[in-house]
Amino acid sequence: MQVFWVSGPVGRINSFNLSFRTVVLAVLVLTISLLALGSALQFFGFRLALEYDPQIARRLGNLHTAVELETLNAVYHTRLGELEEEQRQFRNQVGELRDVQTKLVEMLPAPAAKKLPKTRAQGGSYWPQDPPDVSRQTSSVLGRLEDMGRSTRKDRSWLSQEIQGWTSTISWLEGLPIALPVAPGQLSLTSGFGVRADPLTQRRAMHTGLDFELPTGSPILASGAGQVTEAGWDAQYGKTVVIQHLDGHSTRYAHANELLVKQGQNVKRGELIAKSGNTGRSTGPHLHFEVLKDDKPVDPTQYLWALNTKR
Repeated sequence: MQVFWVSGPVGRINSFNLSFRTVVLAVLVLTISLLALGSALQFFGFRLALEYDPQIARRLGNLHTAVELETLNAVYHTRLGELEEEQRQFRNQVGELRDVQTKLVEMLPAPAAKKLPKTRAQGGSYWPQDPPDVSRQTSSVLGRLEDMGRSTRKDRSWLSQEIQGWTSTISWLEGLPIALPVAPGQLSLTSGFGVRADPLTQRRAMHTGLDFELPTGSPILASGAGQVTEAGWDAQYGKTVVIQHLDGHSTRYAHANELLVKQGQNVKRGELIAKSGNTGRSTGPHLHFEVLKDDKPVDPTQYLWALNTKR
């Protein structure tokens, strides 16, 4: 393509040839020049803005000063530290829950331990069933840290309720007469609950407890936590201890050779309260053990799960 133009007082005509390649090169050079100029203006403009009005620079270019970056990093580190502490406490609570469950299983001899609710024996992480709160979610790092902290605190709250519930159950079970009154290695039943031939008269009579054959001086243990209401001599039972438990339950330990507790004393489950003997109406060294509900004798095997194979 040829371009003409007129110049000078005499109207001199000038011309030159303009090729397609020349046009492309000119446009390219112009574009690069404009981009370079724009970048330079932006760079120097932000530098001036940071010096004279930092707020404008932050709004225009999302820029931060070194002091602001250090402050932001410090906030991140603080939030991360708080989150790590929440996670540590969460792991500790998980350990507490496992310890409580282990203690509960130890309290309930087989096969009673197998009757624990299956939901209590399951494991794994806890993920709430509530739908996620979209309004609280954010894409910023700090916002996501806050979301994680809220989620962890919610999990910890759930764990606290579980631990409290299990601990309350254990306290209740400890106050019931469900533990063996003798050492596991000395479990030798000679007479059960119900009608039998009386060992002295051979007449049919009601036997209101269980008889454990024991050598004289063997340990007699509290079947559950409670308070000693009787500790002394009885014409029928010989040296006897009676313990009051929860929910109207009480237990009697008869024919002892030596009493190790006093009336009014509080005892724990499994605590040594007496030593076996042959006192009172007895034909030989043994422990006569009774469970009473509202002062009425009941079958102790309904409470001593270690003896109740049907549970």
